[in-house]
Amino acid sequence: MISDVNSWGGVITGVVCKNQYFNQDTSKLTPTVGVGFFLRRVKNVTDLKFSAECLATGRDIFLFCCYTGLAYADVQKLRSVDIVIGHDGEK
Repeated sequence: MISDVNSWGGVITGVVCKNQYFNQDTSKLTPTVGVGFFLRRVKNVTDLKFSAECLATGRDIFLFCCYTGLAYADVQKLRSVDIVIGHDGEK
């Protein structure tokens, strides 16, 4: 019965006929933690000092993932040829 996923909303044609969240009552939704909370937590991780270099490297990779949105598996696949000169002239 599943035929296709359209590009404008992910509604599967033939299975879902309408957007079920279109007229959702938002008064019952609980607020989420904002970006400020995330940035404070990332700063806490940034400020951590490690005596072991492997832990500091792990922290740096984690922060790189946070700032770029890349998954760890994608960062693991990065090679030096993937690093290029940016629009600002920096690597």
